Amino acid sequence: MTTSTDDNNPFQATDIALETQTQQRRVIHSPLVLSIQWTVVLLCNSVVPLLIGWTEVQQGLGQIGIVLGMVFGLLLGYLASVYTPLLVMYAIRGGMLVALSQFFPVLQLLAGMLGIEFMRKTGIIPGKNLDVGNLGLVDAFLVTIATGSILIGISCLFGLLLRLVTPDRWWMAKRRAEE
Repeated sequence: MTTSTDDNNPFQATDIALETQTQQRRVIHSPLVLSIQWTVVLLCNSVVPLLIGWTEVQQGLGQIGIVLGMVFGLLLGYLASVYTPLLVMYAIRGGMLVALSQFFPVLQLLAGMLGIEFMRKTGIIPGKNLDVGNLGLVDAFLVTIATGSILIGISCLFGLLLRLVTPDRWWMAKRRAEE
C-alpha cells in the first residue's frame, strides 16, 4: 500500500514512512530483559517467605539451603526466559500482583504451609524435622523450591488472567523487522 507524494497534500505520508511503519511488529521482550524482570520480581516476592523461613531452619546450613533454593529459582527463570518467554511474562506480570499481596501475606503463608505439607505427606522430609523446625541444607532447599513453585504457579495464573483483560501493547515490545 504505497502512495505517491505527487498529490498536493503536505500531510500525506511518504513511501519511506509507510514502509517503515509496516515493518514494525510486536514481539516478546528479549531474554535479557525478561531475566532482569524475573530477578526483580523474584526478589520482591521473597520478603515474607524469607522473614518466616529464615527463623525456621538451622543456623548456617538451613539458611544456605534457602539461598540455594532462591538461586535455583533464578537460574530456572533465566533458562525459561530463553525457551518459554511467554510463560515467563505471565509469571512476571502475575508475580507483581503476588508481590503486592505481601502486605496481607495470606498467599505466602498458604504456599509455605502447602509446601511443607507436601514434603510431610510424601515423606521427602521426615515429619519430626518439620515439627521442630530443624531443617538442614537439603530440607530447607526442598521446602524453598516447593513454596516457590506454588507461588510461581499462582503468579502464572494471575498473569494469564491479566493477559485476558489487558491490551496487547502491555505485553509485547515493538521491534523493527530485519530486512
